[in-house]
Amino acid sequence: MRVSDKPRPKKQLGQNWLHDPSSIGRILEWAREQNCPGWLEIGCGPGTLTRDLLRLEKPFLGVELDPRMKSELDEEFSRYPQAELLMQDFLSLNPLDVQGKLPSGFGVIGNLPYYITAPILEHVLLHFKEFSVFGLMVQKEVGQRMLATPKGKEMSRLAVLVQSVCEASRLMIVKSGCFFPAPKVDSAFVILKRRESLDDAVLRTGLKLAKVGFASKRKMLRGLLLELYPKEKVDAGLESLGLSLQCRAEDLTPSDWMDLGQRLGA
Repeated sequence: MRVSDKPRPKKQLGQNWLHDPSSIGRILEWAREQNCPGWLEIGCGPGTLTRDLLRLEKPFLGVELDPRMKSELDEEFSRYPQAELLMQDFLSLNPLDVQGKLPSGFGVIGNLPYYITAPILEHVLLHFKEFSVFGLMVQKEVGQRMLATPKGKEMSRLAVLVQSVCEASRLMIVKSGCFFPAPKVDSAFVILKRRESLDDAVLRTGLKLAKVGFASKRKMLRGLLLELYPKEKVDAGLESLGLSLQCRAEDLTPSDWMDLGQRLGA
């Protein structure tokens, strides 16, 4: 199915289909270089990337919400016995649904709808622990936030999540005209390589603290933490990490948040 064919993209589903041959080729080249033992694609759409990923003839799981895509995708998937198409919302996909269908170390790829990027990211990074690499197309500004560094205005809980779980980098910027329909902003293809897994309790506590800190990022972090923990514990925790008692959320690195979570506890 070509992107110019019917059905037309649905705005309410955040569908903007990549049609630029150069961008598609670069993404596929990157995917081949990963040599993953299998692939999970989030949102197959009209099959722009799907067809070439299927040709790798490795275990493949495609997830697509739009029922209008089913017949064309079924035809593509029927040619590959190791491939399976799930017609459902990716956010409803359970890690147990992947077990036995994809080998450990599988890759994840997706052109994510702008309006639901953060929930999908969180779902993958917190629940799908067997993936090795995640290549995703996101709004350019979101990509910048994912790659943000401490002291910068773009530092956020999203960056803490992404960089605590993965090593993040950017493959390329993709201009809005490379999509149909063209969104109002450019996009970025971001690469996330999974680190060794953190303890779940440490990760979740660190993210909880980051959520508190970035919800009022102009305020000093110490004052925000005093609403949750005793003064002695907060001061000792900050000082043990070499952090000023006047620091703000954007001053901390992702590892600072995780270490602080360990010191303060749930």
